[in-house]
Amino acid sequence: VQTYGFEYLFFLNNLEKAGLLRRRDTIWMDKASPFHSLRKSLALINAEVSTVDPNDVSYVSSGYAPISARLIQTAVNGWGPKEEVLTHISSCIDIIQTV
Repeated sequence: VQTYGFEYLFFLNNLEKAGLLRRRDTIWMDKASPFHSLRKSLALINAEVSTVDPNDVSYVSSGYAPISARLIQTAVNGWGPKEEVLTHISSCIDIIQTV
């Protein structure tokens, strides 16, 4: 409500009832969160992005690289040690690799 305003209170309540939204008392960077491990292994947040010579996709969104962009970038460059990332997201999406 603090972010979206009271106009969306009914909508947010319905999303919560449907199980599509839930309350969290901890911050989103909580170490127990699956997002924390994805954020670290895929380098989703780049605080040192250069505005003079941008060489990273995170430049477009003020230092945050979308998960989809990082997954594609990692797949193109080769998974290597980042293959563990697939275990964190495998419950959310189906991953099909063909050679």
